Amino acid sequence: MTAEARRVVTDDVAANLVPTVGDAVAAAIVARGHGRFRFAAYRALRWEVFEGHARALRHEPDARILTIEGDWSTFAHDVLKFTRQSAPYNLKEIVRAQAAVAFSLPDGSTESMLALHERPRQGRRRSSIEIVLGSMLLPHSSGRNALVPMLRNLPPMVGYNHEHGPLVNLSMLVVREFRIRARELADVGSVEIKPERFEALAREAWLPLAALRLALPRWLRDAKPKDMDDAPAFLASPSPGRFTLGPAHATELAFLDAAGRDVLA
Repeated sequence: MTAEARRVVTDDVAANLVPTVGDAVAAAIVARGHGRFRFAAYRALRWEVFEGHARALRHEPDARILTIEGDWSTFAHDVLKFTRQSAPYNLKEIVRAQAAVAFSLPDGSTESMLALHERPRQGRRRSSIEIVLGSMLLPHSSGRNALVPMLRNLPPMVGYNHEHGPLVNLSMLVVREFRIRARELADVGSVEIKPERFEALAREAWLPLAALRLALPRWLRDAKPKDMDDAPAFLASPSPGRFTLGPAHATELAFLDAAGRDVLA
């Protein structure tokens, strides 16, 4: 690990600045949410998790409560920076689905991601949206589950639009793989992921194998002018068949390394 990454371990990981979810929660989101979690839905989910963690770090009285002063247009365009005209309607459906869909967790419990309270405009009082995060999105409630870091940068996108949600699914499962095998990651500096394992993870993520074959080369390099987006490399491969997170994810890699070294200690 580089000196910069070691500094991140000391400064950021020790300060608990890496937003996380439990490894079982990450798997449940992929398994239960595959039909609803398109690319836009993951952007909303990431904002919810990151905002909840930021509130906790600020010692807010109740970090679970996220309030948007305004309507769904405010939330979509001003907060999440969506540009499409249909974004407010789509976001409303996404968040309502998050509140309505029950997730079955490995311990036998059932939980929704969040609770939603929509307050319409009334007189001089402007409309507002209140999101109350469920415990499944709060790391201190993850019990014995390993904590999986949420990446600040979404993985590079390839292929058709309807494959972008499954691509994010796969990236979550790959990071989960790193977390589960954090001891190997800390000891060797990378994790062996064979082609058949990538294919198994892709099937779990509901990603066609043809899209997987397009994604892996793109995930191993930074953006070029003709790419679909300007996302940095998601992965690095120090030797054939071995993988770690790309340089843009030094903070999250430091978190995984620290978790692995705790196991080694």
